[in-house]
Amino acid sequence: NMVSKILTSGDTSSAAYIYHHANNAEMFLDAGAASQLKTAVNYI
Repeated sequence: NMVSKILTSGDTSSAAYIYHHANNAEMFLDAGAASQLKTAVNYI
């Protein structure tokens, strides 16, 4: 599962958790925020 992948990666920062869940986060955002999130994830 995703938590196991994060813990075994060695990067347990909150940023790592958010990055791994960013694609799923769009369902909780309005269209403008989702667009900005998609741009930010593509930048990383």
